[in-house]
Amino acid sequence: MTTARVIDETPSPDRAIGYEITDGKVHPQAWIAPSHNTTADGGLLMSTQDFVAWSKALGSDQLLPQREIQRMWEPVRFRDGRLAGTTALRFGLGWMLPHEPNLPRMAQHKGAWQGFSTYIARLLDTKLTIAVLTNMEDEPSNPAQIGHDIMPLIVQN
Repeated sequence: MTTARVIDETPSPDRAIGYEITDGKVHPQAWIAPSHNTTADGGLLMSTQDFVAWSKALGSDQLLPQREIQRMWEPVRFRDGRLAGTTALRFGLGWMLPHEPNLPRMAQHKGAWQGFSTYIARLLDTKLTIAVLTNMEDEPSNPAQIGHDIMPLIVQN
């Protein structure tokens, strides 16, 4: 991975900017504050090539041993034995683990920040990753719905 970094304020012609809709008009998302964009939970930038490399690394021992990576995709168990979440949606380590009868076992995550929104789903048995990345705030772009809609099309083929 050569492009991944925490966001900075340096203008770059090869970097997308986030957008929002106000009063029916699309315009660049205003920055909240540079200090809020310095962590990976909302300020991590990378190219699509690096995103693909990250996804491939999740299926190898390149980042961590596979037994440790697999722990991310297991439901978290509380000390009293209960599992985090509900039967339909359990929670792993940083991943949501939905149970959808017509779809294979998967881990997913979504997020939105500063005019960008994302949805990532990883089919755990095939290691196929579906990513929907937008540079529009979450509500009008709804990447989770897009990803959810295309999932059955990909799984069937």
